[in-house]
Amino acid sequence: MIAVAVSVLPVLGVLLFAMDRLEDRVLGEPTAPRHKRVRRHLRLVHSSDGGGGGALPSAGEHPEAA
Repeated sequence: MIAVAVSVLPVLGVLLFAMDRLEDRVLGEPTAPRHKRVRRHLRLVHSSDGGGGGALPSAGEHPEAA
């Protein structure tokens, strides 16, 4: 019984240490991103005619044809 307790004690110590570090990472303050994107991934495309939201092109039309 003593041998089992002595052999499990180091494992529990490492587990406690690892959980403490993991908790600090998860619940800690968020850090700044490693890189900042120069432009956004998705951007809205606005029409140049100045009118409100224009109609979407039909299936036969090509958007760049205009």
